[in-house]
Amino acid sequence: GSDYTSLVFRLILGGIFIFAGFAKVHNISALVNEINEYQILPTTLASLYGHILPYAEITIGTLLVLGIVLRITTVIASLMLISFTVSKIVALILHLNIRTCDCFGIARPLLSTQSLAIDLVMLLLAVQIIVFRKELFSIPWPKFHKKNKS
Repeated sequence: GSDYTSLVFRLILGGIFIFAGFAKVHNISALVNEINEYQILPTTLASLYGHILPYAEITIGTLLVLGIVLRITTVIASLMLISFTVSKIVALILHLNIRTCDCFGIARPLLSTQSLAIDLVMLLLAVQIIVFRKELFSIPWPKFHKKNKS
């Protein structure tokens, strides 16, 4: 994994998160309804999640693109992607009637299987960033060192 590969993966991953967040932010009620269709979260939590998710995606995407606290940001992105992936797999196993995913808003409705495939590819990009730890053009977490007394 070269520095440039990680940079490209980071820009792609961050860009997708930013796009997805902005695509959802204009129709929170539809997002909350979609989250409720998965029957995983209680209604109140599903509503809270739906109201927070677009802004979380935009924030995480921006931090990824800028390379700010990259490892922490990528781990959070990975956890989000795992939650999306697990919920879609559970929906398929339970034969829930969820044909499409408005993951990218109404601008680009996807079949649930298509969005699952995208989530898995995004997760692979995130894992590459975490594993290879290449931080070209990134801003690392500040390291605080204790001064040695001589």
